[in-house]
Amino acid sequence: MAKYKKNKKKRDHKKSKRLRRPPKTGIKEESIVEMLEYKITDEPIDIWDVPEEIAAEVEDIYNQTQTDPENVIPRLQELLDIYPNVPQLYNYLSVAYSQLGKKEETEKIVKKNYKINPTYLFAKLNYAEICMQKDNLDRVPEILEGKFDIKALYPHRDTFHITEVVGFWGVAGRYFAAIGETDTAKLFYNNLKELVPDHPYTKQLKQYFLISSVKNTFNNMIFKKKPPRQIG
Repeated sequence: MAKYKKNKKKRDHKKSKRLRRPPKTGIKEESIVEMLEYKITDEPIDIWDVPEEIAAEVEDIYNQTQTDPENVIPRLQELLDIYPNVPQLYNYLSVAYSQLGKKEETEKIVKKNYKINPTYLFAKLNYAEICMQKDNLDRVPEILEGKFDIKALYPHRDTFHITEVVGFWGVAGRYFAAIGETDTAKLFYNNLKELVPDHPYTKQLKQYFLISSVKNTFNNMIFKKKPPRQIG
């Protein structure tokens, strides 16, 4: 799942690479790739508002989903009863369930978050991942509104948190890999490799390209060894 994680490093990045050609998805090309610049930062970004009275608690809840997911779930459910429209609460609840290996509960919360908060980035990314896991690839461009540039998806923003960008690139890269658009997938992979070389998304895409390379080499060997066709 795409997860939000605090990073204490203080640094800004410029988006390093651009998609150089529109991917083949059946969506109008101009709605997919826009050559837009934005900053990537490790500093906290308060884009998605959390009620002030629970902001401090919510800030600590993510860590609890990692260290004690079972015990943080009841508190998240209590908060959702009071604040049913706060997307971070659904996101962290899905993370907690995922940490416990509760796939059915995770999917239920992810889908609910996307239904209630369809513009929230991590609601989009988490739901897109579920669709890819179920081979429902046609839903991914719909979820991302046909936009595979994060700045095009949120044109009013000039700065994105590193976890937002990594999550977006990871989902987009694996989507294009899944539909066989290897060149486009490599562009996302190269961005990830430059920004977060040890991240699971980077490693997953690297594994895909290694497997793809082996398959191509094997197929070429089979083709070369195929005996010439006799005529007559």
